[in-house]
Amino acid sequence: MTNFRQRQTYYGLVNIYSKEFKLFPYPKGNGECTVDFLEKVLEIHSNKRVLIIWDGATYHKSDLIKNFLAKVNKGLSKKEFKLTLMRFAPNAPEQNPVEDIWLQGKNFIRRNFTELSSFAKVKKQFFNFLDKNEFYFNKYKWYY
Repeated sequence: MTNFRQRQTYYGLVNIYSKEFKLFPYPKGNGECTVDFLEKVLEIHSNKRVLIIWDGATYHKSDLIKNFLAKVNKGLSKKEFKLTLMRFAPNAPEQNPVEDIWLQGKNFIRRNFTELSSFAKVKKQFFNFLDKNEFYFNKYKWYY
């Protein structure tokens, strides 16, 4: 494959009730991209309260995120928050169902690597395989 130095960052969102996974490409993982991602999540689920459980990436805890949450949930009681963010235990990727979905995507790319001669093709196939697909894991039951 060519273009070894190119990178792509993805934010993923799995609905543990519908099992649908949505994939969002970004140039990098940082506070600005994370706020944009959270805005998209709130658009998708505009009439619902949203709980996101995610890892402890430093930009997940940044002032940008804290300020965004304060703005989104302003004037609401904790029980009424539009968006609640919770962290998995530190160093516990086995708690995160999205890690299992990333593995499915990576395995798909590994199985089809002979057809993927460029980074652009890898990105396209990775996105097409994961986005709007449904993934079933027993792990979802941990969070009901």
